[in-house]
Amino acid sequence: MTNDPRTIFNLTLANGLFDIVNIGSGPSIQANNNGKVGTGYLIVEFQHVSVKKTVPITVVNLQDLIVFVRPFPRFPGSLTLEENSLDFIGPSAIRQKAEVFCSVNTTDGQLDDVSSSVKFQVTPDAIVTLSNRILTPSNSKAETGTATVSASFMGRYSSRNVTVDISNSAVTVTSVDSLSFESQFISTLHGLVGTTGQLNSDVTLSDGARLIAIFNPVKYPGLVTLNSSYDSAISVSVNAVATLHSNYHKEVVLTAGAAHQGQVGQPALLSVAANLDAGVGDMDLGRQSGVPILAVTRLGSTFSVDVYINTGRKSFGALELVVEFDETTLEATSVSNFPSGTFVSRINDPSSEVAFGGAAEPRPRVNSDAFRVATIQFKVTANDSVVTTLTGRVVTIAEYGTSVDIGINGTSVAGTVAVALGPNARKRRDATTSTVSRSQRRRRAVTCNRIMGDTNADKIFDTKTLPRLYCTSRNGTRIRLWSPVIWQIKSENWTPISTT
Repeated sequence: MTNDPRTIFNLTLANGLFDIVNIGSGPSIQANNNGKVGTGYLIVEFQHVSVKKTVPITVVNLQDLIVFVRPFPRFPGSLTLEENSLDFIGPSAIRQKAEVFCSVNTTDGQLDDVSSSVKFQVTPDAIVTLSNRILTPSNSKAETGTATVSASFMGRYSSRNVTVDISNSAVTVTSVDSLSFESQFISTLHGLVGTTGQLNSDVTLSDGARLIAIFNPVKYPGLVTLNSSYDSAISVSVNAVATLHSNYHKEVVLTAGAAHQGQVGQPALLSVAANLDAGVGDMDLGRQSGVPILAVTRLGSTFSVDVYINTGRKSFGALELVVEFDETTLEATSVSNFPSGTFVSRINDPSSEVAFGGAAEPRPRVNSDAFRVATIQFKVTANDSVVTTLTGRVVTIAEYGTSVDIGINGTSVAGTVAVALGPNARKRRDATTSTVSRSQRRRRAVTCNRIMGDTNADKIFDTKTLPRLYCTSRNGTRIRLWSPVIWQIKSENWTPISTT
């Protein structure tokens, strides 16, 4: 309240319920000490201006002191529940805890929480301790009985004390309410082999209480079990840590269920795609999130597979990659989308392989852990439902401007990807024949031969001695394949796709 001496506090309508006293820093309202309750009015006026304000003031008495015991830890809705028994939680050796509260019931019918100002007491304290308003029972099965919680506030004692049973019975899990990742993963576990993601779950117990985030750390051992529908792609530990092992052609279903013997509870399911990222010098096939390659259901349908490389911290210069597949189920139809520079490919020669290579332009320089270098188009030739595998192989991934090969030079880890193919009523197997003929036509159309400068016939062209490699078409056109790095052509019969 104001210290302005021109302020007038008019108590003519206060009805003896309160007074204005000067305590400490200024005037304050003080309730009467005669036990009178009700509502009076304080009229505030000023000597120097014609302003008046009437403020209602209600004086109440403390009528009752009531103790409540609520479930702990808290969860949404926990402050409306009462905890009258602290039991063991499922098969764990841990009993439930509770939190104590106290409210005052005043003469105006209000119930106000005064828990932070109350002194609580629990008896007997041999079977349960009270600290910071948390009731913690002994976890020994030998310690059972009934504890009473009371409270005192401003010289008054609670008329409604609470008894809490400490028993050897156990509450069970009626449902596992959620299963989700804590970290950046949502529905795709991606990264290198061995990448992990922490899972967590909430559960509902048979007494209506809920436990939030029961893992990390494991708070109730043995309460919930975790399983994976395909451990070879994603496994789950007892600590709810999911580990990525490989790509998989469909979502892996992770399950969290009640572990108590004879217990029937609703489990929680989480569908997760297993999708490996390329390590340094490796390639990756398919989508960067979700299942790497979505299922294809019809014979003759086409689908695209993006190809990515990881250059680490080095600038990309040139590459040669191979993707192998089962020619009885798939046919490769095209390779495209090289970002810039020279790009050549060889398709279906042999019929179970796509090979392609390219050299980057001087600008812009690129270094990336997921740089898209090509898109391969496939056509489905399988008549029946089958899961087929695409296997990437890194021949060369070269650093720009040097002879340093940053590639893994072998079968790709992230680039080994399965795809599910479904049935179709049409049954044709003529695609393979046409593929061979198209491949043969390409081979006749363009040839890349050793030219002067490759003196030892090892097909290594050094920019210091031979900055240009030419492929000649049937009409005599010379196509320049320009690379500012040492680039080894390790495959025959390249088909130029684009040049700059």
